[in-house]
Amino acid sequence: TAAAWKRAIESDGPTAIVARISTALEQLDGTQHLNGNHVVTLHCDEAEHSCYYHAQHIRRGLPGGEYFLAGGELHDRLRRTTDGWRFVSRRLSSGWSDGNPAVLGR
Repeated sequence: TAAAWKRAIESDGPTAIVARISTALEQLDGTQHLNGNHVVTLHCDEAEHSCYYHAQHIRRGLPGGEYFLAGGELHDRLRRTTDGWRFVSRRLSSGWSDGNPAVLGR
């Protein structure tokens, strides 16, 4: 059954963002993420980005189910550097989920 699963995860800086994503995904047997309705607002050398996400995760052999689905919003802050645009922060706001949260190690 779908559950209201409100959760916000903040990550500051590219290293923290990559570490958060890597830690979440490395334990999975499969995953698919779909993003849509992207909105970008530019402020000179800074930008804000937001979009909706729908994520499916699979981890084989878990008691209680092998699948976990979730959806919500991503909110990013970016900065233009001499090397191009770089992430400053990312906030993932989960709105709903279905399945076994243990798939993600929860």
